[in-house]
Amino acid sequence: MGDRPFSIRIFLPDGVSNGVRIIEKSNWTGTGVVVPRNLFSEAKKRSEFSRTGVYVLVGHEEDSELPKIYIGQGDSVKERVDQHISQKEFWTWSILFGTKFASRFFSGIGLAS
Repeated sequence: MGDRPFSIRIFLPDGVSNGVRIIEKSNWTGTGVVVPRNLFSEAKKRSEFSRTGVYVLVGHEEDSELPKIYIGQGDSVKERVDQHISQKEFWTWSILFGTKFASRFFSGIGLAS
């Protein structure tokens, strides 16, 4: 079986390469959003954050060279990550994977409900 070609689109809504990035893959009903922690309060206003999805918080521990990650899910990713702003200090950036549409079902992104 051969590999199938596809395209990935990265959109920079603020025109800044190290800011918020919206990622879409051809023939996929999901979207990815990369957000630095310091930009989350503004980025969470985007519609992608009120949808069902999974998210990964990424940062470093002082005593380790390896990144520390936290993986979570929610019907509204915005509410879950908002909780982590005050409860989880380690993360410096996050990525959200969610549906392109206003679905409330995890099955739309390949997760069991």
